[in-house]
Amino acid sequence: MSGFQFDSLTAWLAMDGHGPYVWFCVVLVLLFFGGNVLALRLARRRFARDAAARRRRADARHGAEARQSAQGDAATSAAAASISETG
Repeated sequence: MSGFQFDSLTAWLAMDGHGPYVWFCVVLVLLFFGGNVLALRLARRRFARDAAARRRRADARHGAEARQSAQGDAATSAAAASISETG
């Protein structure tokens, strides 16, 4: 196995005239991967925010149903008490 193929860092960056194409492709690949990482992080954050909002709406809905049920139970108990007093 041979050592370093180029004489200097500038020769390595130039890559025998292919440097601009090679480095352009490297930059594109890094931008692609960076964009994917960013998109995944944003999607995860959006999902967490939406899930929290759904949870708050469900809790509010169930809380309202529980309050209505408690009011209905109180009214039923009051009606039953008035019936038993008259009976």
